[in-house]
Amino acid sequence: MSPAGHPHPPSAAAPGRRRRWPTWLAVVLALMTLVALLAVSLLFGLASLLQEGFDVTINGEPWAATLHELNDLPALLAGAGTVVALLVLLVAVPLLVVAAVMVAVVLAVLLAVGLSVAGVALGVGGALFAVLGTAALALSPVWLLLLLLWWALRRKPQRAAAPGPTMLT
Repeated sequence: MSPAGHPHPPSAAAPGRRRRWPTWLAVVLALMTLVALLAVSLLFGLASLLQEGFDVTINGEPWAATLHELNDLPALLAGAGTVVALLVLLVAVPLLVVAAVMVAVVLAVLLAVGLSVAGVALGVGGALFAVLGTAALALSPVWLLLLLLWWALRRKPQRAAAPGPTMLT
């Protein structure tokens, strides 16, 4: 048993129980793996595209592009990067806004609850102070009589003997 009274220290997992990953972490890792595989396949595809060129058939009409005709490839890649960046912004910005709004709502609720609890505490304390102050003021003649009675009936402390000359023998 640990000194805190727990059977196991908090860092050690209970025997026979596996530690589970949070769901969001597993989703993020899966998405990162998917993006990495997509990037690798695109790079290999672009490498073969630059070496061999490509053939496209649209409505039965063939169209072939060779390495010399791919001068516009950097602009195409920049456009694809812009599209990916816009898609990320379309997902990330609303999520951040929703998270910020949720944090603001939670903080506002906590502030309202804290202020209401403080108001109730001050209200009860103020009311109690008013009742005690009124009682003390109303009972002040009784307090004066009790104080005078206590002064009259208390034991007076005995005086210590005054030091006098001592004789040494």
